[in-house]
Amino acid sequence: YFFKGVNFTYGFLDFFGDTEKCDFLFGKLRDLKDQGENLLSRVKKLAEEKKVKCEIILLKGIIHEEVIKKVKEINVDLLVMGELKEVLSRRETFYNEAERIFRESTCSVLVVKNHEHVEKLYNELE
Repeated sequence: YFFKGVNFTYGFLDFFGDTEKCDFLFGKLRDLKDQGENLLSRVKKLAEEKKVKCEIILLKGIIHEEVIKKVKEINVDLLVMGELKEVLSRRETFYNEAERIFRESTCSVLVVKNHEHVEKLYNELE
C-alpha cells in the first residue's frame, strides 16, 4: 500500500505530536492496505478464472520508486499499466506517479486503454 510522503522511521507520534492525528493516519494506512489487498485478491481471482498464473505483491512506499525497484528486482519483461491521465501541465509530467513509472521503467510498458473493450476481451477468453 502506498502513502506518499510519510517517513515511517520517525514514528507518527514524534512527527505529528498529536495522538488524534496519529490515530487518523494509522486508520488511513489500514484502509489503504485493506483496499490494496481487496483489489489484488480480485485481480488474482480474475486471473485464476482464465487459468493465468498470477502472483500478487502488495508494496508500501513512494509508488513510482517501489514499482521501478520491484521491476528490476524480479526482472520483469513487460509491465502492464492502466491508462495514463491527461497531463495538463509540465509540472504534472514530473510528479504524476504513473507517468514516472512509464518513463523510468527498465522494461517494456503496455498501457491498457478503453476499460470496456478490455472487459469484453476478458469475457471472450476461454
